[in-house]
Amino acid sequence: MNPENIKARISLGKHKQGDIAFIYDFNLLKLLNVPHDPTFTSYHFLTVGAELEFNEIKYRVSEISLFFYDKTKDMSNPPGFNMYGVGEQLDYNFEIALFVEEI
Repeated sequence: MNPENIKARISLGKHKQGDIAFIYDFNLLKLLNVPHDPTFTSYHFLTVGAELEFNEIKYRVSEISLFFYDKTKDMSNPPGFNMYGVGEQLDYNFEIALFVEEI
C-alpha cells in the first residue's frame, strides 16, 4: 500500500435541512470566523457548542462527524454541479462534517 496524504474537505450543513457549504481550501476556513483559542492563540478549535459565522449568519456546532472514503474523490471533473462548493474544488478522501444550528 502506497502512503497517501489525508486530503480533507469541510462540509457545513443543517440536520434534515441540507448543505450550506463545502470548503476545500485551508485559507477559506477563515471565512468561518472561528475565534482563536484563548490559550493557544495560533489554534482555532471547533467543538460541539462552538460558534462560527458564514455569509454573515451565525451558527452553533451541534454535531461533528468524520467520513473516510475508500478512494480519493477526483474533483477535476466532478459529476453534476456543486452549488455549495466554496472556492476551488480540490480532491478529498476525508470529510469533516459540521452540523450546525442557526443562532
